[in-house]
Amino acid sequence: MNLTTCSNLRLKQFFFCKAHSSYGLGEGWVPVSTELPMLVAPRPSLPDGIVDTKEKYVMIFYSDETEISHPRPDLANLKTFELYRELDAETK
Repeated sequence: MNLTTCSNLRLKQFFFCKAHSSYGLGEGWVPVSTELPMLVAPRPSLPDGIVDTKEKYVMIFYSDETEISHPRPDLANLKTFELYRELDAETK
């Protein structure tokens, strides 16, 4: 399973998206793409260290952040190439 998120450490927020891009979102948003399953160091909350669900991914990597809806709903379902095409049209 492939997951892409954008997070903002200053705002302590993240959201799931389809495009690996923070273009058009404002300052501080960082896109991250990953593939599950993955191994992390075992810990009390995940003794086997296997991250194989979206819920476990959030628990491990975004436990101190709040999940929000995409800040630009008009761009939320666009894949990367579609996103750039759409944003390029906005600037013309």
